[in-house]
Amino acid sequence: MLKFSRDVQVKSPRQESLPRLSWAMCTRKTRLIRGFSLIELVVVIGIVMILIGLMAPSLGRAMSQAKLTRDVALVRQHAATIAMYAGDYKEAHPYPYDLTGHLYRVAGDWALPMIESGHFENVAEVDPYTLDGRLFSYMMSIAMVYNADEMRPGYVPLAIHQKSNTTRAFQVLFPSSKGLLVRESNGLAPSEGGTGFCCAWPWIAPIAFSDGSAGSGTYVDFNEEMPLLLDEGIGMPVISTWFGVRGRDR
Repeated sequence: MLKFSRDVQVKSPRQESLPRLSWAMCTRKTRLIRGFSLIELVVVIGIVMILIGLMAPSLGRAMSQAKLTRDVALVRQHAATIAMYAGDYKEAHPYPYDLTGHLYRVAGDWALPMIESGHFENVAEVDPYTLDGRLFSYMMSIAMVYNADEMRPGYVPLAIHQKSNTTRAFQVLFPSSKGLLVRESNGLAPSEGGTGFCCAWPWIAPIAFSDGSAGSGTYVDFNEEMPLLLDEGIGMPVISTWFGVRGRDR
């Protein structure tokens, strides 16, 4: 019978075949691991820039669409607030003041009486793009502050003689087709990339209608691709619709 001493260690064949790694060997192998070379880094950066360039247009369109959706929701809310105002003032549309020869100014200041009445808290609530003190970029249709009889082809007086006057909600013959509010400009100066609803710019603007609905489009979408016919500022779709409160924009 064979006897083994306590000092003898029996090793398996697997253990004997494994090399012993010293700390020096581990350190030496670690030093062999290198980082990116300059050329590889430039190639990676180039690929990233190409991908960003490919994605930028899509991101830009997505951001523009999100902004337009937000603006459409805002004009829809404003249309509802105008309806509340009209209900409190015998169906009258908001009317800031009497003025002759400046219909665009009267329609552009549509929110002032609503701020005074408490239907809006301040200018920023009406138009977040006027925080720098500029005019409202949202404009009420001139049809709501002008005599419809003088918005007929052949009956339009000179602009200097056009006198504003209030109209009432029940006078709108086609509420679902008559534009009430439009974001007439993007609130920027021309040198800063300013654009507007008319006439040469294909700018998609948010629009609210007299029935409280809202949508978006360019002025061409509401002009049925017909030649734009203006007479003393009258005839622009939504902004100064032919036949005023009796007219249609869609």
